[in-house]
Amino acid sequence: KGINFFGMGFCSPFTPCDQYIPVRNLDDEPLDDVKIVELQKSLFSGSWGSHYAVVDKDGNEVPGSSASKSSEHYLDLPMDFGLGIKNGSITYDAGDDYPSYDPNQDYYQMHKETTFSMSIAELNNLLFLGSYTDSEGRHYNLELEACEEAVNPPQSYVTGPFDAWDTEHDNVLYPPNDRNISTKVVNKPFRISLASLNRTNDGYETKNGVGSNIEVAVYSMDAPTVSISTSILFDANTTAHIAYSEELTINRATKHAMLAFNICSTFEDNTYTMYPNNQCTTTSPDCNSTTATPTWHICPATDPFAVRPNVFNISAPASRDLELLTASKDENLTLVAQMYGSSSPSYDYNITTAKDDLIISKTTYDRDNNVVTLEGSLTYALSDFDIEDGRAINGAGINFSDVGKVKIRIIDDTWSNIDSVDPLAPADCTETGRWICGEVNATFIPDHFTFSNTKIYNSNNDNFTYLSNDLNESAKLGFTLTAQGDDGQPTKNFTQGSWENPVDINYSVVQINSTNANKDEIDTTGNLGFASGALTIPWNETNSTKILRFNYPRTVNTAVNPVMLDGLTEVTIQATSRYTALISGATKDIVGAGVADKNATFVYGRTNAPRQRFMAPVGATAGNPAVDLIFFEVYCSSCTRELLPNGTDSNTSDDPRWFINTKHSSTAHGQVFDIIQKTTGTTYVSATNGNIVGNGISDTDLVYGGGRNYPYKATMDANASSWLIYDKYNVNSERNEFEVEFDGGSGAWVGKKEATPSSTQRDGADKTNRRSMW
Repeated sequence: KGINFFGMGFCSPFTPCDQYIPVRNLDDEPLDDVKIVELQKSLFSGSWGSHYAVVDKDGNEVPGSSASKSSEHYLDLPMDFGLGIKNGSITYDAGDDYPSYDPNQDYYQMHKETTFSMSIAELNNLLFLGSYTDSEGRHYNLELEACEEAVNPPQSYVTGPFDAWDTEHDNVLYPPNDRNISTKVVNKPFRISLASLNRTNDGYETKNGVGSNIEVAVYSMDAPTVSISTSILFDANTTAHIAYSEELTINRATKHAMLAFNICSTFEDNTYTMYPNNQCTTTSPDCNSTTATPTWHICPATDPFAVRPNVFNISAPASRDLELLTASKDENLTLVAQMYGSSSPSYDYNITTAKDDLIISKTTYDRDNNVVTLEGSLTYALSDFDIEDGRAINGAGINFSDVGKVKIRIIDDTWSNIDSVDPLAPADCTETGRWICGEVNATFIPDHFTFSNTKIYNSNNDNFTYLSNDLNESAKLGFTLTAQGDDGQPTKNFTQGSWENPVDINYSVVQINSTNANKDEIDTTGNLGFASGALTIPWNETNSTKILRFNYPRTVNTAVNPVMLDGLTEVTIQATSRYTALISGATKDIVGAGVADKNATFVYGRTNAPRQRFMAPVGATAGNPAVDLIFFEVYCSSCTRELLPNGTDSNTSDDPRWFINTKHSSTAHGQVFDIIQKTTGTTYVSATNGNIVGNGISDTDLVYGGGRNYPYKATMDANASSWLIYDKYNVNSERNEFEVEFDGGSGAWVGKKEATPSSTQRDGADKTNRRSMW
């Protein structure tokens, strides 16, 4: 039938309008005297520039055949069909030996070619009559009925005569049951199997005459008429099946992609009717839109699939180094969902509130890159982030709560969920997996150090420190130092044997008496032994590499008054740990500062033995030695006596400027060593080394055998700790002098030694004036 009312076909010698009517011989034998008559039943029909012929299946004119048109309204045929109104007829004379029908070998077609034709469609019918002689010589006249299946019909389909699948599923004999298309990657070329299918969807067939140059491309189901890939051509006119297509490359990401065939067809009553490509100029909104005139229909293959970015590229935040990130601090990593073979982002990879969709996980390492379990958790930052066109806006915020080397892994395991049942798209990070994955190694370091319980301790944790050039007598610092993250919590992996880093600990103190302190600080390339992020250095630390001590210079011939150092205002302490990135060489110093609680008092000290006289037999023999007392004394000339070790209870010995330091009760503050007679000749007085007996007193046993008769005076040289040497006349002196006198009897005018060996008795009252005692 023609169209509903009026149809015109405009043709030209270059693009003629062709009509092929195959006529089958269903007899087993060839037929003779074959004629086919075409009658057109119409109110009006006309054509110009027409040509008629009997042709074979390849379109070649059959030798000996002929065809002609007659304008007569009635035919002289031995039959009565009651044809009614006629508009002429066309007689095709096929002659003898009309072959039996074989679709794969030969059959004849009635060919009508016109350059212009028109007809009023109402009552517009074609009617075919035929006559022939069979092999028995019998002659037949008949009306031809339409074949049950046309030899070369317009292509129509409901489930689609075109399909595609991954080449791994392909079967050259028949279409596979598994027609999955697995997850594809942006910008990564791939090949696909293409097929033109029969109506029962179980075999391959060509689409003769109408299936050439079918464009095949990938589309997003969100915009089904806009291609997102390169395209290839499928010539289904001559090829029913392609196992490996030319390469396709997709230029953007989508959760729902379809590989589609761009077909020129109509779609009515669930039937697609294909036309040559030149018949289509517009595109249907989707494959199943009803179209009565030839329109481009973009029709998808069976299986939709996802197109994902190739990989997440994770890098350091702007102006930061991945090896110098801060513990417990939100770090905005640069996150790019890269396309294959390029650092460019994947367009249309868009995620809102990405931290809800992307999985973050970690692997932790020791300094030798061995996988170990470390303290700390890796999470996203509290603030969310979005991904637009493959790039995290303002970075992807992450937070690791401790220090150490961490492999950060980010995975999108939902983007390609449409392929979750496809065995060729496993749920993993492999090249063919459907997950989008990225990982990067980062090293987190402390944000700062914090000092706590920081105190100054006088020497031996007493209430005084002798001024000394030798730091064996010194004030010390004790404290706890903690490596902390940005949140102020200890970084527990900052531990010896784990992720401790060398720490320098330095401090500053004010001048005393216009002199700078001599100091021992911690400047080390080794570790100090942190545990769970903390290091405690007590005042009595014995490891020499970890002792912080200081003192101020003294001169032997210049005594000075006591000075108190205020820890809170006059002492500052700082810790510094330098980190160096192995790859970039960038450095970062982690610091912390504090002040010291408590105070330290520095005093000028000496040893002093007031002049003594011993009456024989005391001192005459080693069995009855003269026990001489040596005092540890502190200088104070019109000073604040509260600063003295004994405070206002301090007492003098033989000089109102020097006060006995009864707190000097151990060798920790120094001692008297060897004592010898000062002489250039024969030594007559022998002495034992000093021995501290407590309350600021050391004694020595002196023996004079009377070698120079009595009375005998001697000057003794006492060697003592360097900070206890004082000689106002000799700046280079290394010993303290004291005098002693031995007398032979008690009847003379002499001073008398007390019953108990001691220094000259002094008044116990709190007075500083000098007394003479008998």
